[in-house]
Amino acid sequence: MKNKLDIDLRDNGALAKHQEVARLMKGEIERLLPDLADYEKIRKFTIIGEEFTVDNGALTPTLKVKKRVLMERYKDMIEAMYR
Repeated sequence: MKNKLDIDLRDNGALAKHQEVARLMKGEIERLLPDLADYEKIRKFTIIGEEFTVDNGALTPTLKVKKRVLMERYKDMIEAMYR
């Protein structure tokens, strides 16, 4: 399934890398959190092209996020946001 930006909407990786998706997310963050103090605002974010599921080890069977697993899996992306 394609859209006007010619992105395959079933391909999470393509969506995660597209600049228009990042622009949309940034706009939504700014729209939803306007009253935060400057030090509380989200400055950088990374869109991950993978769902968090029990099967891929990102969630527990009770659907809680496995923070240690994700911190290790996405260590390079997280470090890049702090450079």
